[in-house]
Amino acid sequence: MRYFILSARAIAAIGNNPNDAAARVELDRLRDYAQKTYLRAALAGLDRITQGT
Repeated sequence: MRYFILSARAIAAIGNNPNDAAARVELDRLRDYAQKTYLRAALAGLDRITQGT
């Protein structure tokens, strides 16, 4: 549950400011975490967000 809350916060921060470096670092960290765990289903969405902005 915490993963999704942190992801939503980082996504919202990027939505407010696409140049928010701290939010991008957090999304990268969350993506790495998802890759290493069973949250791989979240990867496609995170990839679209980080590559689309």
